[in-house]
Amino acid sequence: MKQKFKEAGESSIYVSHVVLHAKHPIFSKLDLDTLKQLLTESSVIYLNKDQILYRAGSSDQFVYFVLFGRLSLLVPTVQA
Repeated sequence: MKQKFKEAGESSIYVSHVVLHAKHPIFSKLDLDTLKQLLTESSVIYLNKDQILYRAGSSDQFVYFVLFGRLSLLVPTVQA
């Protein structure tokens, strides 16, 4: 099964749940039916270089998984 992510726009991607299960370090720990359900309820977002996904101290109701590429984590320093 190739899953088109929910609410994906023109630049949507198709990802095989079998490939994700085999190759992704987090998704490989799930059973295939659970992964299929997760993908069905998911949306894909795209970030440009240096675009911010989440700011420290902000609240969010979503979980993010990096499927392709890299994401940097920057933790602000506390000044005394």
